[in-house]
Amino acid sequence: MTGATDPDDCRPFIWDTTRWNRTLLRTTIRLIALRKRTPVLRTGSVEGLLTDDAHVRYAFGRWQAGLRAVVVLNDDRYAHTYQIPVAPVEALPGSRWSDALRGGTVTTAAGDSVTVTLPAYSGTILVRTAPSEAC
Repeated sequence: MTGATDPDDCRPFIWDTTRWNRTLLRTTIRLIALRKRTPVLRTGSVEGLLTDDAHVRYAFGRWQAGLRAVVVLNDDRYAHTYQIPVAPVEALPGSRWSDALRGGTVTTAAGDSVTVTLPAYSGTILVRTAPSEAC
């Protein structure tokens, strides 16, 4: 899209598909699909888990009816390793989280946190379902 700050930010949408950013389009389609198939990303409680203005990092958690998700964002030009407290989203030590964007899993540590390393200008979404109940 063209345009700068107000009042130049009201230019029309570019309908010429050859000028679209295909990487951004694919990422947006993937995020929409993830949100549609993961109810906790649409509804439920929300709580900030990590805010770091100096390194432009942010993480928040969502939970609802046994489902848990943690969204981690790195808007810095450098990679960072995060230790994110997940106790606020009722995640117990040993809980396993699947990385819905990059693949793989992480486990909640004894200190009720998960550790994630993100490249510059990136993010990920960790998703956990309620553990099975013992009979």
